[in-house]
Amino acid sequence: MDKVFFVRLESPVLVRASWRCAVGVGQHFDASVHPGGCTLGNFGSREWISQTMSETETYPELYLRGIQLFNEEEFFECHDVLEELWTDIVGHERRYYQGLIQVAVSLFHFGNSNFGGARKLYRASREKLEPYGPKFMGVDLTKFLSEYEYCFQEIIEAKEYPKDAVLHDDRIPKIDLN
Repeated sequence: MDKVFFVRLESPVLVRASWRCAVGVGQHFDASVHPGGCTLGNFGSREWISQTMSETETYPELYLRGIQLFNEEEFFECHDVLEELWTDIVGHERRYYQGLIQVAVSLFHFGNSNFGGARKLYRASREKLEPYGPKFMGVDLTKFLSEYEYCFQEIIEAKEYPKDAVLHDDRIPKIDLN
């Protein structure tokens, strides 16, 4: 199946699926029209990028912002940002974003002593993220899910909802992009 990108850029960036192409500010690029590469012409006095990047090195701005908020432990705000991205996604990565949103909300619930909600979303988020492993969109999911499990260990192992579980700062997982 061919990959198709429709892009309107606000700043110079490189768009790459399996092609090489530099794209300029305000320029539209339809990758389906240029499957072997493209020449969009001279863009005047502007300097354009023309190098190969792997698909995994370019991510949506909202994805990067969501990860930043997650790593700052701003879980509710992370949820809002990733949900904004998720609502516009129709591809296979939709469930991945939903899983990340659920991770953020589970940690938010854990931090607010809503252990039932935290455990429920922990399970749902793992169910969504595990099929994307071991690595997806720059995240080592094997490592991340292992750290996530360690963070939730007390809640997971409890037969009933714990009344006094503690969200330990040193156990909160971070999302590292590679």
